[in-house]
Amino acid sequence: MSVLMAQKQQELFGRFQDNLFLTWNRSEDQLHFLFGKPIIVDQHSRSSQIKLFIGTSFHFLDMEISHDQGHLHTRIYHDPVVDQYQLLNQFQAERSSCLPSRLLQSMLMYAVRCCSNEQNFDYERLYLKLVYLLYGFSENFFNNCIEQFYKQFYACEVNYLVDRVPYETLRRRVKKRY
Repeated sequence: MSVLMAQKQQELFGRFQDNLFLTWNRSEDQLHFLFGKPIIVDQHSRSSQIKLFIGTSFHFLDMEISHDQGHLHTRIYHDPVVDQYQLLNQFQAERSSCLPSRLLQSMLMYAVRCCSNEQNFDYERLYLKLVYLLYGFSENFFNNCIEQFYKQFYACEVNYLVDRVPYETLRRRVKKRY
């Protein structure tokens, strides 16, 4: 995936395989004019048809990308049709080599890398908690895993809900390690 940012215009352009997305700060008419004609990639290929979608948010792969008052926000996209987290229940997990706590740690690290702000991360943390509770894990198990996650990245001193470092510091530490 390639991403290009134009700082002065506060615009973003991203491309992945045959998909592209961009932010646009000019009129909608100018955008339609720009993409209203077939685009020729090179002389040997056919022209590409573009499906234009205009909105403040969209999902791309497993991410939801949104724009709000000049700020770009990212979070994990949950398709309502697909069960993204198919966990072993607590009884199957006891006989498995895949530790549920290690899986939860991995999902939390992924959530930190994907969620651009603490509010979106908290939403994802609550979503994961609900999934773990539905699969028969105790709230105590989940809370202990969360506390270990924060300790792993030196993100808490005493109580992970009260005394923790700012979310951006946690993100930097997670990204640096993984």
